[in-house]
Amino acid sequence: MTLEPWPTRSIWLWAVLTVGFVGLFLARFPTVSTFDNFLFADWGANLTVQALLDRGEQPIVDYFYPYGLLPLLLGRFGFGLFEKTPQTYLGFMVLSHVFAAWGMARLASALRVGVPGVVFLIVTIPYALPSTHPSLSHALETVLICHALAEQARGRRHIALALATAAVLTKPSMAYVLGLVLLGFIARELIGRTSDRLREGWSQIRPAFLTALGFGVVLAVVFGIRPLIGSILPLQVASLYRDADYGFFFGTGRRFWLPDNAGVRHYLGTQLGFWLASTVALIAGGLRVLALAIRREGRDARNESLSHGHVREIVLTCAILHMSFLCFFFAGEVSWLYYSYLLILGITALGGLGAPWPLVVAILATLALVADRSIPGEVVAAWDGGSFSADSRGLWTSPEQQAEWQEVLRRVEGHPTAVLSMAGAAPVLYPDHFLPSVTLFLLPGMEGTIDTHRMARHIQSAELVLVPTRSAQGMGVYPFLLGCPELRLALNAKDPIWKGSSYAIYRTGEDESRDKDFSPGSICRKDDFESLDRPEHPSAPSVTP
Repeated sequence: MTLEPWPTRSIWLWAVLTVGFVGLFLARFPTVSTFDNFLFADWGANLTVQALLDRGEQPIVDYFYPYGLLPLLLGRFGFGLFEKTPQTYLGFMVLSHVFAAWGMARLASALRVGVPGVVFLIVTIPYALPSTHPSLSHALETVLICHALAEQARGRRHIALALATAAVLTKPSMAYVLGLVLLGFIARELIGRTSDRLREGWSQIRPAFLTALGFGVVLAVVFGIRPLIGSILPLQVASLYRDADYGFFFGTGRRFWLPDNAGVRHYLGTQLGFWLASTVALIAGGLRVLALAIRREGRDARNESLSHGHVREIVLTCAILHMSFLCFFFAGEVSWLYYSYLLILGITALGGLGAPWPLVVAILATLALVADRSIPGEVVAAWDGGSFSADSRGLWTSPEQQAEWQEVLRRVEGHPTAVLSMAGAAPVLYPDHFLPSVTLFLLPGMEGTIDTHRMARHIQSAELVLVPTRSAQGMGVYPFLLGCPELRLALNAKDPIWKGSSYAIYRTGEDESRDKDFSPGSICRKDDFESLDRPEHPSAPSVTP
């Protein structure tokens, strides 16, 4: 089979990937524009953080913020140019899919992966990226890492390292690993030189240094020095991961690959079987490349299938990144999608390693086609029983939820009302009904922090408090919101004055809670909380480092 020259083929591949990613986004539009996702979950936090910045509040200093500052700068521009609406955010998601597809096509073009790799990349479109990302940080990080790998595949490690540096300022997690891997490859190459090591080394790291310096100065001026430093070292996020019992091997992530009562049909009939088989293949390929490198056969054992000298490097890099995800960054059972593109790109690169790897890639492509046949049913179900309504700010809701939400608005109208939720943008989207937000996230493990202190004072200033009782993502944060000592005492109510199927309204107390000290550190030492019932294992939210 003869294919067009790679530059032409890469344009066609980019077009196919773009149509696939954007097509799935549109097909699943009701699920990516769900009402509760924006009002009470991560999606809405992207709007709320811009409102907090408008008031002059600093991330990390005044409220918990788990990501880098570069997406905030992008948000200042994008939301300022248009509006702080869910539709603007979803527009960002479409653009991120387009640019991520471009990076993937550039990588495949640079590696000349052949027919198996190209076919695999196309048929795994439903696996590579989520329909939408929970934050601008996730979306921008995906784009930057895809293009960093593409530059690495072209042999331009210095540009890849600069993009990885920008990714650290976007979401300081996986980009650190990528940066270390790139520095390792650069150092290995410099060791083999007999002269000009310093000059060549500086030329390799100079773009990254200038990227860090340039963006660092801009971000420090716009947001402040303390937020910049705090965003580079997200120590509190790591602590929250431990509190949430996250993890692939021993934490709640085990439910992804070892669900209860799962038989062979579950592994072969869902995306799980494909994902696990691809993981084994990528790790095996990475170990093979590593073994060749250790035996110093990497330069001398190139065969006819290895038409580009960087295929092995990309396979090993993706294997290291994927293993880092499993060991350090895997959260709950749905988080496999956050870095699935690394697995997909790694398997795509395997197609260029020579026999037997193209056959392995072809088998995995076939498994991807037959493993998960639920997408058509999901699309049909997503469009059934709901609608987009002006009353729900153009977001997707069911008739029952619309009716319940209108009842909520009717009951809180004219009353100063606070919103107590894990995240979301209800006060941004309904400023006439709710008091402005004072926190960005309220997560299990944040007891005694400045965020619970601010929210407790916020509740005190309100007459009513709205609490979503059913998390938009099924994460069960509701027990934490009512079990946290600071928040429970500030609310000072055991039963809501009104409760529907998704929301509850509480009336704040007017007795001893008005005089309580809610400052961080002191609140958890008070005798008031010794008898409180605390949830044993409150499920954690979807915030990922």
